[in-house]
Amino acid sequence: MWTLWIFGPALEDRLGPVRFAILYLLAGVAASVTHAFFNAASTMPVLGASGAISGIIAAYAARFPYAWVRVLVLIVFIPLAVRLYRKLN
Repeated sequence: MWTLWIFGPALEDRLGPVRFAILYLLAGVAASVTHAFFNAASTMPVLGASGAISGIIAAYAARFPYAWVRVLVLIVFIPLAVRLYRKLN
């Protein structure tokens, strides 16, 4: 959602709210159909916004090909001790 907050407003200003919503929904449907096509044997249901947000990023890149996006990346390493158990047959 952070990525949508970065790329969404400029694209929504360019497309308008209705066309932006249609783009978001169509990108989500296209991502779901693509996932279903490549994972036809999967019994796991898939639901999420990552495909729709990827469509928004692609549309942003197409509409603003020379735009610069400044990103601050904080690299934080927090060591966590996690114990993993393996179930033996």
